Amino acid sequence: MAHPPMMNRQYIDAQHVLTRYLAGQLSDAEREAFETYYVEHPQVLQELEIAAKLKLGLTLLEDSGELDAAPRRHWLPGLAAAALLLAVIAVAVWFAKPPPMLAASLGSLAEFRQAPPLTTRTYTIERTRSRGVDARVRLPPTGAICLQVLPEHSARTYGLRVNELSAGAAPREVASLRALRADTQGLVTVYADPRRWRPGRYEIILSADSTDAASSFLILVEPASSNPSSNQ
Repeated sequence: MAHPPMMNRQYIDAQHVLTRYLAGQLSDAEREAFETYYVEHPQVLQELEIAAKLKLGLTLLEDSGELDAAPRRHWLPGLAAAALLLAVIAVAVWFAKPPPMLAASLGSLAEFRQAPPLTTRTYTIERTRSRGVDARVRLPPTGAICLQVLPEHSARTYGLRVNELSAGAAPREVASLRALRADTQGLVTVYADPRRWRPGRYEIILSADSTDAASSFLILVEPASSNPSSNQ
């Protein structure tokens, strides 16, 4: 009876255990040792699942006639490398997501992580509606925007959501933040990257996390060429 191998990452990679397992080519001792190993190491289990999905996809392509059966013998040795490639692609897609429009701190904005902007325009937003909107925010050519929202309801923490408003269309959520706290003046402060915003009308919804209470504020975002806002 064969002794079970010392299953570790080096053995798995060197002996192509992932692809051989999927192909049913492991000895009983290897299979038992590998199954015990991947149960204790979730990362290996995830790689196995990726490789299995790739193998299934290739099989479906062959069954549909979109892939010749002749190269099939070359699939299995490359499955581990393909699984790794898929993982790299998944990570790349994740980090390729658009930078945030809004952040709880200036340093959290992607464009200003290395160094803060030289200028930051501050706008205080509270319920007025005297001119149809609660605030007008002008997009600066450089720097960042600081939005200080005055809550209508007291709470320990707040959630903030921004909806873009377009005529004839339903509001579209473009940013959201959670677990925000008011400062000593009672203002909830967030920072916006002007390069991620388009001129137009937006709704800011500030909700108290402890209750269902929420406040809605309408702002008009103006292009940089507009006249300076009165609450700049």
